[in-house]
Amino acid sequence: MGTWYLFGRYVKKSYVQAVKYLKKAALLNFREAFYDLAVCYELGEGVKKNEKKAFEYYLKAALMGNKTAIHEVGRCYYYGIGIEKNRAISKIWIKQSETD
Repeated sequence: MGTWYLFGRYVKKSYVQAVKYLKKAALLNFREAFYDLAVCYELGEGVKKNEKKAFEYYLKAALMGNKTAIHEVGRCYYYGIGIEKNRAISKIWIKQSETD
């Protein structure tokens, strides 16, 4: 439901409703919920913008195997989004996201 609200699929788009349902799904350890919450926190959609929380949610999704989140963790390290900038660690995460 959270993703539906996030993108307005089958329901009227609502970032606030999306975050509400995504948080519930995250409590049940759905990796897609962690990723979508990260995007919401990074962009400030439905919640107050918080890059540190965004990074934490990207990391949780990445550690659960979400390939896009793995790349986003690398991007966060590269630009210093929610975490101290570290280009060496960035390269490791981005390379990992490119493997099958």
